[in-house]
Amino acid sequence: LEEQYGKKRLFDFYRSGDFQAIYSLALPEGVEGWKQMLREQINLSDAIIDETRYRLDRKPVLQRDCPVVIQGLRREAAQKSRADDWREALAIRREICALIPESDEAALQLALTTLRSGDAKEAEFLFSELHDTRELTRSLADRVKHGMADALWLQGHPTQAEKLYENLMTTPVPSSTLRALQIKLDAIRGGHPSISHALKDYLIRGDGSVQEKRASLLQSQTDHPNNAPLAYLASRIFLSEHDYSKALILLEKLRTYAPSSLVASEIFRLRGIAYLKMGKPSAAKQEFEQAHLLCPEDREGQRLALMDWKNLALFMEKNSVDPPTEDRKVP
Repeated sequence: LEEQYGKKRLFDFYRSGDFQAIYSLALPEGVEGWKQMLREQINLSDAIIDETRYRLDRKPVLQRDCPVVIQGLRREAAQKSRADDWREALAIRREICALIPESDEAALQLALTTLRSGDAKEAEFLFSELHDTRELTRSLADRVKHGMADALWLQGHPTQAEKLYENLMTTPVPSSTLRALQIKLDAIRGGHPSISHALKDYLIRGDGSVQEKRASLLQSQTDHPNNAPLAYLASRIFLSEHDYSKALILLEKLRTYAPSSLVASEIFRLRGIAYLKMGKPSAAKQEFEQAHLLCPEDREGQRLALMDWKNLALFMEKNSVDPPTEDRKVP
């Protein structure tokens, strides 16, 4: 309404509430015009539509069983997982499933918690049961398949896991998931047992402290300096710890690592962030431009985010702004 008729009419409508008098249109005509605009200008991916349907198909919060109790249990389960108390975390997840047995999400979280606790065989059973006995939305079904593949890989069945990962690469999953799938595929195809073990522990298992997993992965990267998946993950660790020089050393080695255009784009994005944090906006701008060029056309949200990074670098370059110093992990 604002774009087509201007702000004044919109403000007049807010004040009077008389749509037809202000716009000389019946309200149903205005609604139809709005719907037509949405159809023409907004392209939603199948994944977004699927997730939205899943959210809207659920009962409203106050009509669900014990909404306050369940939300409290979910928080408690997450806290127990972070504290490496998997026995308690699993007990709470089972309690949630007993309260809302019809919830696919609750069943999925139980399976995922089981997997992260290290019980891959039981997790595989739970994922298979979910897949075979429930009518899942596409996005939930993809998450179940991803969990099943992780469970198979953790149990020592890389060929079966690889097939599931490959299948998921063709589905409309988020960019971060797509990159994780590519790294897992590269790890499996590399065929080196100790590297595969280190990557499985870091990417899938939740048991063990964060510090232990970090130290294990970095040691594996030191032992195998030419392994690209290890270098990629280690560079992300260094970036999250604000050690930008070490991150750039590894990311420089990965310039020619391009298992997919999405991963190649991400490597240049990470280089840009490192340069930006080090107060080198000109270098950062070039990295973000290259990342944007490599990013697939169908990843519109990612491409827009890269333009935001480039514009930030350009602003810092022109205005001699100090690099951002907020203490947060690299997204």
